[in-house]
Amino acid sequence: MEIVENLALISLNETLIAQLIAFLIFFFLINRIMIRPLRETMGKREHYIQNIESEIHQSSEKLEDLNQQLWEHERKVVREANAEKEDLKKQGNQQAQEILGETKNEIDQIRQENTRLLNQEISEARKYIEAESEKLAGTIMETILERGVSRG
Repeated sequence: MEIVENLALISLNETLIAQLIAFLIFFFLINRIMIRPLRETMGKREHYIQNIESEIHQSSEKLEDLNQQLWEHERKVVREANAEKEDLKKQGNQQAQEILGETKNEIDQIRQENTRLLNQEISEARKYIEAESEKLAGTIMETILERGVSRG
């Protein structure tokens, strides 16, 4: 055996070729066993994240649409409620006017009836007062004249 003294750091001999073949086989195996599955997993994860982001964006748009629809529905309901309130107010005012008119009619009827009864009582009182005043006048005249007065 011969000892070769070599001052060079790299020598080109069969060990270099064997190491190169071993490195290529190792690189092929690492690529097959680790790197490819890792890239596939990273691709799947990236695809999953993109799907989630897309779903989030779609959900946000749906939420905005639903908020818009809810706001429009709320405005519509408020308008309908205000219209209903105005209708009820008009109906209430109309009923109040009708009740007021009926009450005025009843008051007028009661007033007319009271006026009629009052006039009837005044008429009866006048007749009574007239008869009483005639009796009283006759009595006064008899007393003053000291004799009988014919009535009639």
